Amino acid sequence: MSIDLNMDEDDARKLLDLTNDVDSEEPQRKKGKLSNPLWNHFQERGEERKMFCKHCPYVYNYPRNIHVDYIQKHVTVCPGLVNKLTQKTIQTIPGLNRTESEKFQQLLSEWFLETGTPFQRIEHPKLLETLKVLRFNVEIPTRKAVSGHRLTEIYANKELQVRQSLKMANGVCLTSDGWSNVNNESVINYCCVTSKETFFLDAVPTGSNSHSGEYICRGISGVIEELEQQDIVAHGCCTDNASNNTNAWQLLHQKYPNKHFYGCICHALHLLVKDIGNSIKLLKDTVFVATEISKIIKRSHLLSAKFNNLIKD
Repeated sequence: MSIDLNMDEDDARKLLDLTNDVDSEEPQRKKGKLSNPLWNHFQERGEERKMFCKHCPYVYNYPRNIHVDYIQKHVTVCPGLVNKLTQKTIQTIPGLNRTESEKFQQLLSEWFLETGTPFQRIEHPKLLETLKVLRFNVEIPTRKAVSGHRLTEIYANKELQVRQSLKMANGVCLTSDGWSNVNNESVINYCCVTSKETFFLDAVPTGSNSHSGEYICRGISGVIEELEQQDIVAHGCCTDNASNNTNAWQLLHQKYPNKHFYGCICHALHLLVKDIGNSIKLLKDTVFVATEISKIIKRSHLLSAKFNNLIKD
């Protein structure tokens, strides 16, 4: 807590109100002397013509007359008094009760999980120090708690919320796509789309299985049946336009004649533009040269640095 020395009249009045609340003994004084409340924080020794601060080692010597202006500046910066005022201010802020503390730990754990923040950072001392500025008795969960029972509880609650949202929707549409992870492992993911939200359902490693039409059909059928067991209606599924997916559509139409299975229009437009570009020799050669130049620059640290400097200029 810091106090400005250049106080105006209103600030000085507020300071007097605060300092009057701090416990201090009334000094022995003669009538008409030491009437300002600021003197309550000093002890007089008349025979030594000195005033001793009750909160720190400061000593005020007055050879002739005593005047409050001489001690006003000290009161505003006295470390002992400032510390007492700070503690008094902190004590006036109510601490968290048990219900509020549990809610705070739950929300903080959700923030760590939903943002992908490493769990070890929750035990960083600066985090607790910062939060204690707001509430002096705040407690944060441990890394073990966040990665343990907190994670389990939050996952169960989120799963329940997703199921309720899907049940309230007037039917859903599945989307599926294949990709490779950072370990070059083949994966097929499944998402569920409503009129308002999109939910990630699952990512299935395919292992040694070939991405044939039959395999894709079995995967989509399994997701549809799992949703229907939870009273969630899936109206169909959208995939890309690869030949194995078109084969899967035909098999799925035979199994679910009242559902729709089709290709992504964005993927179709991408393939269309790609085909147009490949059919025009000038455009194809231009893209090829630009790609090769980009590869050469990225392979050299020196060229990359010079290229970035040219962009900045």
